[in-house]
Amino acid sequence: MVAGQALGSLDEDARALLRLRSVGMVFQDDALIEEFTAAENVALALEARGVKSGAALSEAEMRLAAVGLEGLGPRRPDQLSGGQRQRVGIARALAGGRRIIVADEPTGSLDSETSARLFELITELCRGGVLAIVCSHDPLCADYADSVYEMTDGRLRVVLASAGPRQPTGASA
Repeated sequence: MVAGQALGSLDEDARALLRLRSVGMVFQDDALIEEFTAAENVALALEARGVKSGAALSEAEMRLAAVGLEGLGPRRPDQLSGGQRQRVGIARALAGGRRIIVADEPTGSLDSETSARLFELITELCRGGVLAIVCSHDPLCADYADSVYEMTDGRLRVVLASAGPRQPTGASA
């Protein structure tokens, strides 16, 4: 079940539409379009869903503010720090009310302090009802996770089963 729908009962087009509406991706390298501003990068995800440009930019600014980037919408990616770029990626993933984020090595190019702040942001989003699935080699990630799985040699094993939201143990505030 994803977003209240049984995946097995959906055809390929319906699954694609469900992904478009419900699932946002956060990439290791942030995958921002360098020629677009931060707001335009976020708005693009909405425009792909048929939202008109003005409304998309308005929501983009709101999503940027929600991840701590209020007022940075007009900046291009080369005018943002690595952590700010990743937060633009998170804002883009949340655009349109998506409640599921899949993040692939979101801290791969960040220092440990910025990584901790990014995990704190993801934790806060989860407290607000977002589901985040984070794939990471960063050991700090486990300090923020409700559940931890480890993949070794093609085998998946449970390291920490979900026991409800935890408070980070090894991170500094």
